[in-house]
Amino acid sequence: MNNKACVYDVINLSAIELTENELDVLKLGLNFSPSCGFDIFSTILDINKFVRDLTIKKHFIMEEKISQIQTTDENVKGNNYENLSLNEQVSIIVLENLSSESTHSGRDLGSHQFVTQNPLYYPTQSRTPGMDTFQAVVEKQLLELYECKNDFAKSSNLSKNQSEAITKLSQRDNIIIKMADKGGAVVVMDSEVYRQQMLVMLGDNSTYTQLSSNPLKNYQEVYTSIIKKGADMGLYNQQQFNYLNVEFPVTPILHALPKVHKGVNPPPLRPIVSGIGSLTERLGQWLDSMLQPLVVRVPGYLKDTGDVLRSMHNRLWQPGYVWLSTDVISLYPSIPHIAALTALEFHPHKYSRHSESNIEFILEVTEFLLTDNYFLFDGNYFLQTQGVSMGAKFSPSLANLTVSYWEEHYIFSTDNPFVSSIEWYGRYIDDFLLIWSGDVPAIPSFIQYCNSAIPTTPIVAYLRHPYYQFSGSHTNWNSKYAH
Repeated sequence: MNNKACVYDVINLSAIELTENELDVLKLGLNFSPSCGFDIFSTILDINKFVRDLTIKKHFIMEEKISQIQTTDENVKGNNYENLSLNEQVSIIVLENLSSESTHSGRDLGSHQFVTQNPLYYPTQSRTPGMDTFQAVVEKQLLELYECKNDFAKSSNLSKNQSEAITKLSQRDNIIIKMADKGGAVVVMDSEVYRQQMLVMLGDNSTYTQLSSNPLKNYQEVYTSIIKKGADMGLYNQQQFNYLNVEFPVTPILHALPKVHKGVNPPPLRPIVSGIGSLTERLGQWLDSMLQPLVVRVPGYLKDTGDVLRSMHNRLWQPGYVWLSTDVISLYPSIPHIAALTALEFHPHKYSRHSESNIEFILEVTEFLLTDNYFLFDGNYFLQTQGVSMGAKFSPSLANLTVSYWEEHYIFSTDNPFVSSIEWYGRYIDDFLLIWSGDVPAIPSFIQYCNSAIPTTPIVAYLRHPYYQFSGSHTNWNSKYAH
């Protein structure tokens, strides 16, 4: 929850004139959390349901009984609870026990789900004094909080006008509100303009294909086969297999962030697939855990700004050096699947000790995740047929490795005619940073060389001190000087 008094810029690109109160609310940002009262009856009912769930979990699953809460002086001193009241001490210890129980072994109720679906079933004999104390203390504190609700209402972090503005904004179906892709601004767009831009993007048949129906069932069968294969190979244990086995997946949803920093209206959009709870979300997490150790070993890898500063610590700047920064345009949706798989086959052989069978399985998982990249937008299903999904856990690692494969064959190679002009080189995913020690007029030829090596992802280069810009296959010299 973020209730800090941050102020965000609001960029209204819509045809709707927003009121001052609506603008004031939007300036709080989309992560702002309004404080509000609560329904005491439904809240206490939720506490009862929570304790019932814990009781059933213990009744069926726990291998060891909950130990009786001990409040001896030794326990109290050992946990630094001396300054707390007895009820507070007991509450903390109970919560610690309940927390350890709720995360124990990671198993679910499995075959006992039919029992838990009966709202009348409650094995009260499995309740413990700890659960009783926990429920009593929480309900007591809730009642105390509810009794002072008038004071609580006075401490609201929104004015009456702002609260009304939130309601009005939520009722406006002709606008859409998004965070900007960069810069942290709040952007308001016409819903139809946003929708049409998305449909134009999805109309690119080289990257997207519209599906006639939900493809989940077909993908689910392949998915189950793959994760069973990994378990049989010993790549993860039973508990991890249970985690990967998604019984009720959520359909991924496509949305986009406006690139207002481009300075055009309507702004181009950065597509992002929200795959939380989807069929492949957890397998993507597993794949990323396999790829991350490879990413950090590749030449030129930059973790963050600190990496750059550490690299520069003992470097003596020489006359004639210039900074050169480059950026790959639309890297994620531009990566051909065959290029990603080729790069992924290369890196494990060079930077890991994975067996051939493990590498083959990693490739199989990657290919499935790339080709199973479907999502829902505007009531229709689409499949991304090229590139990696913005929003998937493994995408940055896979993009990193794909670009690294290109680097090893074209940048660090002795066949690179400009290799002697690169004094230092680093990269963060699709952002390159170089110290150029060669002739400045040769930079456009270097960029052209880079673009010829990856024709599907043209590079834009920016040179500092002085500043020049090169775009695509032609050179656009802008005589701007950085200060």
